[in-house]
Amino acid sequence: MDAKQHRGRGKPISASEIGRFLYCERSWWYSLHGEESSHLEALEQGTRRHERFAGEVRALERLQALIRILLWLLVMTIVVLVLGLTLGLL
Repeated sequence: MDAKQHRGRGKPISASEIGRFLYCERSWWYSLHGEESSHLEALEQGTRRHERFAGEVRALERLQALIRILLWLLVMTIVVLVLGLTLGLL
């Protein structure tokens, strides 16, 4: 059975399924027929690794946002100080 025949069954094909098919057609075919992978532990480790990496990416994105806010506050503080000094308010 190829990808077209599988699609004809009414079940949509996911991106991960396409990736599995492109990586190894035989593995994809076995999964269609209910065969479990003999590499379940490696798959679980990979899933955990991806989840950990995704968490690190989210933490870095939050840190970048915080840094942007702090930089804008610094710039605004400098502008206020320069204006205050120029106008003799400070």
